[in-house]
Amino acid sequence: DIEGGRTTRMTDTKGRSEYSPKVMPKGKTFSTVTVEEDSIQRIWSFPLEKEAKGKVLMSKIDSVGYYEWYHKKRLAMIILTQPFSLQRTHKGKQKPKVMAERIGRCILMQGGTDTLSFVQKETEDDWYIKTWHPLEGNIRKLVRTLPGQEDFCWTPAGELLMGDGEKLYLRNPYEDTNWKEIGEPGVG
Repeated sequence: DIEGGRTTRMTDTKGRSEYSPKVMPKGKTFSTVTVEEDSIQRIWSFPLEKEAKGKVLMSKIDSVGYYEWYHKKRLAMIILTQPFSLQRTHKGKQKPKVMAERIGRCILMQGGTDTLSFVQKETEDDWYIKTWHPLEGNIRKLVRTLPGQEDFCWTPAGELLMGDGEKLYLRNPYEDTNWKEIGEPGVG
């Protein structure tokens, strides 16, 4: 509760750790990447209304690093293969399909759209933010990342933000030809 300054524990787990929580499409549960006692990383779900032990949501798929829901029953995942791969699956079927390889660790829906965005490392020095639309099925190169950076986010206005060291950069992927420094975090 940001206004009240209170926190509420939502998971009750021993011997496990949870990362990357996301409210699931129906809004009644949230999912996490859970590192289990044997170090296997799978997607689990927890109720939103109370502290709970949770349950394995994707029992057939392991080595999940990051993920994003793009439909009420479908998700894209970064699987920790060597190199990392972007895979998609249906929650019930759990038969992943590889979409791309040499993936960074950031995977996000482009705000206000049905388009998934991610970083692909084409070569050691050529990294791009790319997009994939589930209905179209094709992967599109959007913009080159800042050198050596793989974390980004979308602003509500549809612009990209990336950090590099202590500097923050902004880019409209459809209008700008370069990243623009917009200041250091906490300034302006």
